Amino acid sequence: MNKVMFFFLWFVMSALHVSAQDSLKHLYLGNDTHTDLMWNGDEDDWYQYNLDMAKFYLRLGESTRNNPPESRSKWNYDVAWTLYMLEKRAPKELFHRLIAQIKNGQASVPYNFVLAVYGASTLESVLRSFYYGGYLQRTYDIPVELAVAQENATLPLGLASLWAGTGAKYSWKGVCNCATKINTVGDRNHEIYWYKGFDGNKVLMKWYSNYGWNAELGGYAEMLEPTVAVQQMKTLCESDRYPYRIAAAFGKGWDNIFNYSYDLVWGLGHRTLPGTKLYLSNQLDFFHHFESEYGDVLPQVTLSYGNEWDLNLASLAEVNGQLRTSMEKLRTAEAMAAIVTIDDPDAFENLAPLKREFYYALGVFNLHGWTADGPINRHDFATYMRRQHNSITRYVDALYERASSELGKKINAKNLDHVVLVYNALNWSRDAIVDIPIDGDFNLVRDVSSENLYPGKIIGAGERRVLRVKVRDIPPIGYKLLQLIKREGIQTKSVFTFSDQRLDTPFYTVRLEKSGAIRSLYDKRLHKEWSQGWLNYLGGDPHAGEEIQILHDGEEHITLFCRSADPLKHDCTITFYADTPRIDIQNRILENFSDLQHWTFDFKVDRPEVWHEEVGAVIKAKTASAGGHYADRMARYDYLTLNHFLNVGNAKHSITLSNSNCLFFRLGESKPEFLDMTSATVHILVGGQVNENLGVIGQDGDSTFHQNFSLMPFGQSFHAGLSMRFALEHQNPPAIAPVGAGGEWPEAQRSFFNTNNPDVLLWTLKPGEDGGLIARLWNMLDEPLTAVLASSTMLQSAAAVTHVETDIKTLALSQNSVPLELCQHQLVSLRLVLKKTK
Repeated sequence: MNKVMFFFLWFVMSALHVSAQDSLKHLYLGNDTHTDLMWNGDEDDWYQYNLDMAKFYLRLGESTRNNPPESRSKWNYDVAWTLYMLEKRAPKELFHRLIAQIKNGQASVPYNFVLAVYGASTLESVLRSFYYGGYLQRTYDIPVELAVAQENATLPLGLASLWAGTGAKYSWKGVCNCATKINTVGDRNHEIYWYKGFDGNKVLMKWYSNYGWNAELGGYAEMLEPTVAVQQMKTLCESDRYPYRIAAAFGKGWDNIFNYSYDLVWGLGHRTLPGTKLYLSNQLDFFHHFESEYGDVLPQVTLSYGNEWDLNLASLAEVNGQLRTSMEKLRTAEAMAAIVTIDDPDAFENLAPLKREFYYALGVFNLHGWTADGPINRHDFATYMRRQHNSITRYVDALYERASSELGKKINAKNLDHVVLVYNALNWSRDAIVDIPIDGDFNLVRDVSSENLYPGKIIGAGERRVLRVKVRDIPPIGYKLLQLIKREGIQTKSVFTFSDQRLDTPFYTVRLEKSGAIRSLYDKRLHKEWSQGWLNYLGGDPHAGEEIQILHDGEEHITLFCRSADPLKHDCTITFYADTPRIDIQNRILENFSDLQHWTFDFKVDRPEVWHEEVGAVIKAKTASAGGHYADRMARYDYLTLNHFLNVGNAKHSITLSNSNCLFFRLGESKPEFLDMTSATVHILVGGQVNENLGVIGQDGDSTFHQNFSLMPFGQSFHAGLSMRFALEHQNPPAIAPVGAGGEWPEAQRSFFNTNNPDVLLWTLKPGEDGGLIARLWNMLDEPLTAVLASSTMLQSAAAVTHVETDIKTLALSQNSVPLELCQHQLVSLRLVLKKTK
C-alpha cells in the first residue's frame, strides 16, 4: 500500500513539474562579437582581438563546464573567417581546444565566411564562400548548422535554397536601421518562419521586428544590454504576433571591436524573471528547442527583399565586373580540369597555394563593410578589394591555362599537324564562333571527325593574330579537333548591307546611331519592332559621335564600331550574325565618373513581365500581391540583381538580355519604395554610389569600364531554360588548345558527360575537394523533372553531397549513368568517381 502511494505521489509531482516547465517562457541569450572586417579594423586588428576573445571565452567556458547546461559560458563565432585565421596563425593546441569547445556545445560556428551582402553575388561565388565551413565540418566532425547575413536590411530569395543545400538549418537576422532607404521600423509579417526556396528547401529564420534601435530585439546586437533583452523577450512571448514560449536574443558585439562579457554566467540568476527560464545559448540550442516545439506550425516565406548595402559594390564597378567574368571563366577551367584529373588526380597540386588564396578572396569579397564609411580609409578598402580580385583572377587564369594545356596533351592527333581542340564546357551541343591563335596564313579549318571544312578570316596582327571561324556541333562537356589549313581561292560572301546608319541582316533591319544607341530593331522573323525608344543608350545626345566603322563583314557576321564622347567617352562594338538572331554588344566607358551611369534598353513589349536571375533563383520582378516574388513591404525595389540575364516579355514574345559584367538594373521608374511593374524599360547600372555617401568614391580613380551584353528575341513567352542556355553560351566561349601526337586519347571528337533533359543544366563540373568529381545540376523549370546524367567513362560510384561537398548518401547507378529526380528549380550536387579513361 505504501509503495503504491509512493508511486502515485511521484507521478503527481512529476506531472506538476512538467506542467510547471511547460508554462515557463524559455529565453536564450547568445553572446558573440560582430566581425566588421575592413570596417573598423583590418585583418590583423580583427585577428588579434578575436584571438584574445577566443582565449578569454575558452577559459570562461572551461571553468564553467560543470555548471548546468543552461549556465555554462557559451561563445558564438559569427563568421567562419575567425576559425580560418586561428587555424592558420594561432597555436595548434589553442585551436584544438576551440574545436573541443564547439563539439561540447559551448561554442558555434556558421557557414558564412564573413558577414556578407549577397545581392551582387553569383550563385557559385556564394557557394564557394561557404567551403571553409564544409571543410571544418568534415575535418573536425563539428556541427555546422548556421548561416547568417547581418545588419543589411534586405535578403535575396534564392539564398534560402543555397543555404539549405549547403547544410545550414538555421539563421537569424538583425538589421541596423541605419544607412537605409527602407522603412524597417515596425511589425514584420512574421517574427520567425521557414525561409523557403523555390525547391522546397528551407531554413528556420529568426528575424524579429525592430522599433528603431539596433541594440534591441530585431537589431544586429539584440543583447547588447542583456537585462533589457530578457525583459523584451518575456513581453514578446505569447503575444499576438509571437504565440510561442521560446525566444532568443542574439548578438552582443555591436560596433565594438571586442566583447568581454564577464557577468553573463554569474548574472544569470538575477536576470531570470518570474515565470521564465533563462539560458546561455550557442544559438543552436535555441533553434533545436524551438523547432521541436513549433516547427510544424510555422509560416513559410518565399520572397525577395531586394538590395540595399549590396548596391555599394557598384561603387567599384570595373573590379566587380571583371570578377564576375572570372567566375564565369572558372566554369570552363574547372570543367577541363575535371576531365584531366580522372587520369591524373594530382595534375593541379602545384596550384594549391593559388587555390587557397582564391577561396579566401571569394570568402571576404562581399563584406557588408562595402559601405566603406568606417574608420578604414575608403581608398585602403578599395585597394584591399583589388587585392582580393587579383587573387581570384590569378587562380582562375592559371587553372584555365594549365587545364587546357593538359587536356591538349592527352589527345592524340596522330600524324596531323596544326591541330587544335575546341572544348565546350556546357552540357549541350552548340555552334560557336571561335578565335584560334595562329602563326601562319591559315584561312580555314577541317573538322577532323566529320571532314567538314569551315572557312575563316584572319583578325588582328602579330601575336594577337587569330583565325575567326564558325564551328558547328561542338559536343557537350567535350571537344572536337580542328586542323588549320591554308588554301588559295577561298572566297566568302557577305549577306549584310550597311549604308547611312541602316543595317540589313537576315534577321533584322536596324537603325544605329553614331553613339552606339539603336533607334530601331525590326525583327523580320517575328515581324516585330523591339525598340520603343532607344536600345543600348548611355544618355546624352544619341546622334553624337564619329562615323560608324565596319570592323568585320563576312559570311557569318558583321561587326560595327561606334565611338562618342557624349555623355562620357565610350565606344560600342556590335555584332550581328547570319544564322542566328543573337546580337552581341561590347561597350566600354573610357573615362572616370562619379555619378550613376546606365545603359538603357527601352523594349517595345506590351503588358510586359520582367524575369531575372537573382541569387540562386530566377524570379519575377513584381510584388507578391501582383503575382511576383518581391515582398510587398519592408523591401527595396530600385535596383534589382542582374546575374546572367533578364527577360522582358508577354504571352507572345520575349527578349533576353545576357549580361557579363554588370551587377544591377532598375526597372522603369522604380524607386526604393516603388517597383515599376508595368515597364518594359530596363536601366543597366554601370556603376556609381547608389547609396550616396556609401561605398568607394569616384570609382577609386578607374577610367576604363567594360559592359558586355547580348540580345536574343524569342517568339514565345519567357522560358527560364531557353534564356539561361542563351546567356551561358554568350558568356562561356569554347576553349582552344593545341594538340600534339603524344596523347593517349585517339578520338577526334568526344563528349564526357551529357544530360537527357535540356532544362537540367550541368551548372558546375569540377575536381572534388576530397576526391572524385563534383557535378552540380540545376532544374530551370517550375516543375519536377527526371533526368539522367550520363558519362562516357566508366562510373564507379555516385553520391549526393551538399553544395560544400559533404557526402549525404550513395546513389544508384544505371550502367554509366546517374538517374535523378529533381524538384522544381532544384540545384543538386553530386560526387562522381570514375575509372581512368586510358
